[in-house]
Parts: sequence; C-alpha cells; structure tokens
Amino acid sequence: MPETEKERILRLIAEGVLTPEEGARMIEALQRAQQAQPTASSTSEPSREKPKTNERQNFQKVEIPRPDGTHETIEVPPALVPAVMKVIGAYMKESARSAARDAWGGFRVMASRSLNEMKSNLRTRFSGSPNKAASLNTPSPEEIQRREERLRLLQMVESGRLKAEEAERIFEQLDALHQEKRGVSSGQTH
Repeated sequence: MPETEKERILRLIAEGVLTPEEGARMIEALQRAQQAQPTASSTSEPSREKPKTNERQNFQKVEIPRPDGTHETIEVPPALVPAVMKVIGAYMKESARSAARDAWGGFRVMASRSLNEMKSNLRTRFSGSPNKAASLNTPSPEEIQRREERLRLLQMVESGRLKAEEAERIFEQLDALHQEKRGVSSGQTH
C-alpha cells in the first residue's frame, strides 16, 4: 500500500473527518486492492516501477471536505469509491446537524434575552423612565443586543459553523423580529 495514502487516511482520522472504523475499512480496502493488482516479475528494477505507476493510475481521486471548509484529496481504488462517498455523506449530514444545533441553541439564547429585555423595557415605560436625557446619549439595551447578535452570527460565519447565506437569512429574520417588537411595544403604549 502506498505510504502516502495510509498517512492521509490517518491524518483524516486525527482531524476528525473520518472515524477510526471508517479509516480501518479504507486501509483494509487499499491493502486488498494492492494485493489484487498483478505483480511484476522481480528480474529488473525498471519492471518493478512500471506496475506502481499503473497501480497508481487505477486509483481515483476523491475530495473529502474538512470542517474548516477546505478539502483533502485522497486516492482510492475504484471499488472503494461508493463506500468513501457514503462516509463523506454521513459526515456532511452530521456536520450540518451540529451546525443547526449550534445555531438553534444560539438563537434560543438570543430570543430569551430579547424577551427579558422587552419585559424590562415595558416595565420601565409603564413605571416611567428615571432619566430620558441619559438614555438618548447611550445606546438602548435593544440596540446593544442587536449588535451582540450580529457579532455572534459574524463570528459563526468566520469560524465556518455558518454559511454567509444562512447568516444573511438570520439577519433578515432578526430585523423582522426587532421591527415586530417595536410595533408591539409602540402599539401597547398608545
């Protein structure tokens, strides 16, 4: 088995792209594929090199996505390509589930804070604001929260846990939520 392919598979296991079980299956399949290749007679040095190039030509390149958005290219025997594609598909599904869980968890925290701040703002409005002049110079708690929400989403995009398109949709939804909050709070004070 070519040492470089084994090293790549081990590196992908270490990076968490492949599980140890998946890596073991891939290594076994590579060994079987190498044993199935016809061996050249060992009469001369050039004849040994030629089957290796033929053997290398029989491998197919497969790109495996990494969590950071880059790709790792490995060479696998054609018979192993469907298994590798299943592994990649399972990895991508789990990665998407994990990102969705993280995003939903963050959204729940933000929504909870928004609700608490809305309650606090309503209490302040009904009980009277102690110092309106001071509140004009400093950003409102709602504005501070909106800035924090946007910062968190941008950090998730930067870390690769969220795509830019997804963040844009969330921004639009948050803006709509804030507009709705303003409408609700202004409707109740009249």
